[in-house]
Amino acid sequence: MYKKIAIAYDESSSSEHALATAISLAATLGSSLRIITVVEPLPLYVNISLAVDPDLPQQLLNERRERFELAIQLALKHAAEAGVVADAALIEGREVEGILAEVGACHADLLVLGLRQHIGFGEMGSTAHRIAMRVTCPILGVP
Repeated sequence: MYKKIAIAYDESSSSEHALATAISLAATLGSSLRIITVVEPLPLYVNISLAVDPDLPQQLLNERRERFELAIQLALKHAAEAGVVADAALIEGREVEGILAEVGACHADLLVLGLRQHIGFGEMGSTAHRIAMRVTCPILGVP
């Protein structure tokens, strides 16, 4: 049914739970897995640090990228241990657009997303909601 499962992965606790679910589902169905991680630009307020240390924003971005690379390697190891063929994409850019582009590029049949608890109207602007409004394949939201 699902030959290619994509997982949006950012090492948050909700994402870790979604990863475990995606690996289990892929193992059960004999599907391959695409782990998608997006390194987003730093918030604009970080540019204030340029006055003190011109290299700090790039250092922070490099540290974030390295942390995600390590997390991806661990995720790939977990998939392999479960007998799942997996690969990964580390994308630089905006989260929603990056995930949507990669889901299309890898021709995913299913996208697995971790769902975070939002208070009040937060869920209407959540990453999961924004992706759900535009993605071309079914989504499995994992709480």
